[in-house]
This record gives sequence, structure tokens and C-alpha cells, in this order.
Amino acid sequence: MDRMARFHCLQHVPFEGPGNIKSRCVLLGHPFSTTRLYAHDPLPATDQFENLIVMDGPMSVHDEARYLWLGW
Repeated sequence: MDRMARFHCLQHVPFEGPGNIKSRCVLLGHPFSTTRLYAHDPLPATDQFENLIVMDGPMSVHDEARYLWLGW
């Protein structure tokens, strides 16, 4: 039996989530996980997912003082 593809989402701010992307993945039975970068969640190992979804946010490259992870 084939395993369903695992999806992981990197979410930068609490008000811009995966929305319909997550809903569709879950509806189709795909495992879906999220790292809330704004909450300092740890990143998963790269062998824990096959598909990566990177959400956008209101920040720019000039906002490193406000969003420290921009400098990573």
C-alpha cells in the first residue's frame, strides 16, 4: 500500500495560514503539519515530509529587527 505524501507548512505570522491548501490535503488524507515560526516552533527533520509549503507574510527584508528569523 502506498503511503500518502506528507505535507509540511512554514507559517510566518498567525493571521496568514494555509487555509484551503490544508483543507484539501486533509480531505484527500494527506498528513499535514505546521511549523509556526512566529511561535518559535522547532523545524521538523527533512525526512518527516515530502512537500513543503512556505507561507508569505507582511514582512520585508528590512524587518530583521522585528522578525529575527529573517536573518537565519
